[in-house]
Amino acid sequence: MSSSLLHLVPSGRGEMTTAAAESYGHVVAFCARNGIEHTMLRPENCFVEDSRNQAVQTAIKSGFDLLLMQDPDVAFGSQAFPQLWFRLKHEGPAAVGAVVRRRGRSVRLNAATAKPGCVHQHVEIGTALMLIDVKQLAEVDGPWFRRETNATGTRTIVGEDIAFCRKLKAAGLNVLADFTFSTEHRDEQWLSTNPLIRETREATGYELTRTPTVSGNDRLATSA
Repeated sequence: MSSSLLHLVPSGRGEMTTAAAESYGHVVAFCARNGIEHTMLRPENCFVEDSRNQAVQTAIKSGFDLLLMQDPDVAFGSQAFPQLWFRLKHEGPAAVGAVVRRRGRSVRLNAATAKPGCVHQHVEIGTALMLIDVKQLAEVDGPWFRRETNATGTRTIVGEDIAFCRKLKAAGLNVLADFTFSTEHRDEQWLSTNPLIRETREATGYELTRTPTVSGNDRLATSA
């Protein structure tokens, strides 16, 4: 039976970089090869926290099977998404996230041990590149993403992504961190020719079109 994927690229962090657009194309190509219905969600004029909550609401309400969150500056190879998909399908966590390096620097993982080449369970990890099982997430009350601040609300103590993982863990759900492949925040300049549209069309025969099923957002559909 075919499945469906909602692919969130939050607009609150800016336009998608060229490297991230190429990575986005890898996801589209994998979905096309494996009969996975792919829909892009890019809410406009939203804080990242709001974009993530909106994505969860849309995924649950519209009956998507999977939700992929990809920050617009995150780059990864062609095997990254298949690896996340394999972990989610065969190991059964509610979510599996990639460990994303930030411009060449290692990112701290909130786990007792964190070794390259390993997969860690029941962790708190960023959602810069994370695949989520919507059916399991639907069992958890929202809002799913909410920053924790100090008493005056002037400083963030826990970001919305780590708070999300803690919420899942509190509900008895598992979050995996996959160290078996490399991803990174990249700063390449966004091209005015929009490589997301061009490279996706050239690589897969798919292009961005409008659809009423996810109102006000872009959907990937087979070219006529």
